[in-house]
Amino acid sequence: MRPLDRRLLSAGGVARRAASVAIAVGVLSALLAIGQAALLARVIAGAFLGGEGITELRGPLAALAVVLVARALLAWAAEVAAVRISGTVKSDLRNRLRRTRWPSAGLGSRKRSCSVSPGHGWNTRVPPLSVVAGVPSSLHCQAPA
Repeated sequence: MRPLDRRLLSAGGVARRAASVAIAVGVLSALLAIGQAALLARVIAGAFLGGEGITELRGPLAALAVVLVARALLAWAAEVAAVRISGTVKSDLRNRLRRTRWPSAGLGSRKRSCSVSPGHGWNTRVPPLSVVAGVPSSLHCQAPA
């Protein structure tokens, strides 16, 4: 399988946005890692080979701290974006499955409140694909009033 399946990209803008975010995060992470390596090399060379003290290395150390914080924030933002985009992609796939499985019932054309009985260990407004496909029999959907 390819790293990025073309069927997923043809599914819609959500998958394209996910790929764009992943590419941007990867490029920024690589640039920050290169910057971190260069700054670290500068600090180490200045301290051990150049005999510089803390006062002379204050600028490179501050820049190194900024790069480290930026990398941490970028990793956090990537995780948040991944969770949000994956939820949107799963929701889109669920809606497409509902429209193809029950086209005459209108499950994909109107918003409905769906839940699963507590026996499954969870309760959510959007059931997982196995529930939509009809595996458990305790799916309850109600049309909006």
